[in-house]
Amino acid sequence: MVRTMTLVDFKQVESLRRPGLRDWLRSRSLDVLSLRQANLGRPRVHFLYLHHVLRDEAANFRELLRTLSRTHEFISHTSAADKIRGGAIDKPYISFSIDDGIKNCLDAADMLDEFGAKCCFFICPSMSDNPTGEARERFCKDQISLPITDFLNWSDMEALKKRGHEIGNHTRSHFTLSGIKSRTKLEQEIGGSRDEMVRRLGDVSHFAWPRGTFGHMSPEAKEIVFATGHKTCASAVRGAHVENATSDTELCIRRDHILGAWPVRHSLYFIGRSAGRATASDNNYNWNA
Repeated sequence: MVRTMTLVDFKQVESLRRPGLRDWLRSRSLDVLSLRQANLGRPRVHFLYLHHVLRDEAANFRELLRTLSRTHEFISHTSAADKIRGGAIDKPYISFSIDDGIKNCLDAADMLDEFGAKCCFFICPSMSDNPTGEARERFCKDQISLPITDFLNWSDMEALKKRGHEIGNHTRSHFTLSGIKSRTKLEQEIGGSRDEMVRRLGDVSHFAWPRGTFGHMSPEAKEIVFATGHKTCASAVRGAHVENATSDTELCIRRDHILGAWPVRHSLYFIGRSAGRATASDNNYNWNA
């Protein structure tokens, strides 16, 4: 039986090493850097994303929400994209998303609801029926580097939508899109995935590509994203969006990755750094990055 994961379970995954000297030095450096938390009040649209909020990360994540709620307005993914396109950015806005659709996203949704925050959950339909055995184990190990776990099912997603959250497309199988050379395969992973989600859930407007750097995406895949009916396309490249009305319908959404396990001051440091560095160019794709 698959049990609810904690951070202790998570650290047993090879990609998340046991803390060593390097981790300790990084944490101490962030402690120093976070003493100067600037730019948090800058008017902007800021997308924050996670992959999970494990049971022993919940207290930190709730405290981060409490802290941000004092200085920012929480808005949906759709509203955030509309503000960037319209240039109506008069204060600091934050929009949340969670990638991969593991089951404990439901706990994160409960915490977000406490603070009036709505989230876009980017899911992979190949896991939404929670296949048993080798398929799920292989997906967890090869695609998202987790112990075998449960995923949001279609009923979970319908319930989230009724609560005001959004469901987005994260490809059918979480493959790296830049590594797919067949256009037919790209269309299956992007458009075919959306078609299945639309049949099950109704309109699906938002897309986020797996792994999230520009090196993991391609111009052809981006073209297919918008040709198949998506209205936004999100990266995992750090940044924020400042006031700059744009008619570009192929907006590149930048998102800052945070971990619920981080001390709040560390998350605020990264958020503030991106806020201070944000320029109009953050709206664009940069295939050379």
